Amino acid sequence: MLKTFFISSMDQKEAAGLFAHQLLERTKKVEMLKQKLNILTEEDPSAQSLHSTQFGHYLVLTRAIEREKGYVRWLQKTLEVIDSSIV
Repeated sequence: MLKTFFISSMDQKEAAGLFAHQLLERTKKVEMLKQKLNILTEEDPSAQSLHSTQFGHYLVLTRAIEREKGYVRWLQKTLEVIDSSIV
């Protein structure tokens, strides 16, 4: 978990490293979730159907992927801000 409350006390390199590490971890998580979704839909092609017993699992995975992708975008934007900050 990324804790940013005391980020203003970090130097630019330390802050960038913190966010870069989280970016790497969250990118890996997106890929892992996508793999799980692919496995689910390959094993049960009807998983995307409302009446499938796997539909709830499908919904949870797709939401988790979107949430993590949003986090990755935020991390990327924040890294740009950190990198462009005057030292």
